[in-house]
Amino acid sequence: MKRIIAISATACAAVLAGAFFLGYSPPTCACADAVTVLALDAGYKGLPRGALPSPADLEASMNTHMVGSAIVYGEYPYSAENRCTQSSPQDIVCKVYAGTFMFVPHGYKVTYHVQNGRLQHATVDRTYGEWP
Repeated sequence: MKRIIAISATACAAVLAGAFFLGYSPPTCACADAVTVLALDAGYKGLPRGALPSPADLEASMNTHMVGSAIVYGEYPYSAENRCTQSSPQDIVCKVYAGTFMFVPHGYKVTYHVQNGRLQHATVDRTYGEWP
């Protein structure tokens, strides 16, 4: 009888520990999409789910809140892994995927104009069909 109780207690502890570790989600999960991250960096307090700011509004907000901030090509989020290229020593171009509409992928093309590692100004255009 004592052996059954010991095995049951061990099994319960193992089940609880397993549930705890399987249910654990690390705090660094990427829960926000690329457009939301871009908007938050640009100074937006938040976006309603599925809402897309116009390129002009996004550009104005970026030029208000981000000018003077450090931007280095190759460091997150301005790296090739995040669809960024360095078109010249002063320009970093990033494509930000926003979704698909009528089977056509769309998003933003953001050009960061940088001088001495600091953002001078940004331009934002809407793009279509440029994602795999």
